[in-house]
Amino acid sequence: MSHPFCSGVINKKDNISLVWAAFWIVNILLTGGGYYPFYFGGISLVMILAVLFFSKGNWKHVFLRTLYAFLLTVGLAAVMLVPMIDGFRLINREGGLDVDQKGSQPISYALLNYVISTPEWFDTSILGTTGGWNWFYIGSLSLAGWIFLPMAVKNRRSKNTTLTLIAITLFLLLWVANKYTFFNGLYEFIPILKSLRFPNRLLVLAVIPILIISGLSWQSTFVKLKRATRKMSMGLRSSSPKLTINIRFATLLSIFFLLFTWISVQDVYQINKGFSFAPRPLDQNASETLVWLKNYDDSIYYTWIGEFGPYWNWLPAAYQNELPVINFVYSQKLNDRNRQYDASSPFNAQPKYQVVSMAVPAPEGSVLVHANSGAGIYLYPDSLPFSFSTTTQNIESLTLLNNKNVSGVPAKFDGPNRIVAQAASSKEEETLVILVSDYPGWKVFVDGKEGQYRPVNGYLSTPLKLGNHSYMFVFDPMSHKIGLTISLISIIFSIALVLSDITKKLIEKSAPVVEQIAG
Repeated sequence: MSHPFCSGVINKKDNISLVWAAFWIVNILLTGGGYYPFYFGGISLVMILAVLFFSKGNWKHVFLRTLYAFLLTVGLAAVMLVPMIDGFRLINREGGLDVDQKGSQPISYALLNYVISTPEWFDTSILGTTGGWNWFYIGSLSLAGWIFLPMAVKNRRSKNTTLTLIAITLFLLLWVANKYTFFNGLYEFIPILKSLRFPNRLLVLAVIPILIISGLSWQSTFVKLKRATRKMSMGLRSSSPKLTINIRFATLLSIFFLLFTWISVQDVYQINKGFSFAPRPLDQNASETLVWLKNYDDSIYYTWIGEFGPYWNWLPAAYQNELPVINFVYSQKLNDRNRQYDASSPFNAQPKYQVVSMAVPAPEGSVLVHANSGAGIYLYPDSLPFSFSTTTQNIESLTLLNNKNVSGVPAKFDGPNRIVAQAASSKEEETLVILVSDYPGWKVFVDGKEGQYRPVNGYLSTPLKLGNHSYMFVFDPMSHKIGLTISLISIIFSIALVLSDITKKLIEKSAPVVEQIAG
């Protein structure tokens, strides 16, 4: 029998399976998680090596099909990949490297995560980590299936698949234990791998092959037992022939397996539901406090939630009320940001309000404007407006800007990629500034016509015209257009490939009928 992975995609000659393979890989890439697509690349390498091993010398075809699937995947995902690759030159990572790989565990320890049914295990630190996804209870049935692993290996139809899945499982577990396996040498050789700071997250991926192997093992065992007992039955006799019942052992076996599966599913669900499906309501104090702030000042401004790092349980309420949190920086920053906050910088974006516990001293230079359940809202009177105008001379001479030499300009977000400001200027040589970091792709339109876009100190900016005008800044990067074009072409090409297969099959089915009519 051919390898199921091969027969599904690699060894076939049709187009539909190729398109489906690319489609599902793109779905993984578009999930947005930085780690998991990278891990998937390692898994794909193991699968390709397995396909080559089981290909019986048909390496050229395997290589070409793999290449076609890769190119089609890149084409479909280009709308994300092109802007992302272009962005690497514009950002720097501040998350740091996890040199010690704190989440790494010996394989024997890592496997404990699958068998312990105590929810408190999620936050345990006895294996060297706290949190970071330490707990993955998958139930007794999923593990008991491995007892019957030889059944799946002996089965001609599932042998190659089972062996490949075993290789993937071992690969992932060795990666989880990278401090204790040959992966450590790979990490030393490629230091960027140490930016993958949570190796125990690989246990999430390892669940997949573990469950599939268990399923194949149970299935092979069930089929074997069913065949062995197909002629056996059990009768319940009575004095009346009408009440005599014959029950086949195969039927009893099916009922037993279904019941066992149901009990196991219920067990896993009951253990995990408190964690996996726990409600996450908005923090009531956060919601009430930030709703007050939104009603108090409905303009656009930056907020600082917390003392240093953000109050994480406040973030959902902040974003629900469309209050940008300026101290929420997730591991990567634009290179321009360093210049913006340099000591010699003439201005930068600062919070207008800070929310902080009343138990700590009031932030310097702030004024308390509201208090609610131990949380205080402090106003910074000297912070620059989100959108303002000032003289071009101030901009060009790098004058230190403050509330005294700028004028606030009303502005609003018109969707995620547009900012609209209404500015009036009675004199020449004035500049409009929006405190949003400049990123390649911003344009400005004045009264609907493209204007002169001139970023200042890494922020959006344009010269003001005399009179009252509407200024709309639009984010429309070329990298997105290029990626979108490639993806659309790839979608059309994929549809054409599928239609060609369907057409071919219809022609093949209709050929005998045509020949019969012609004859």
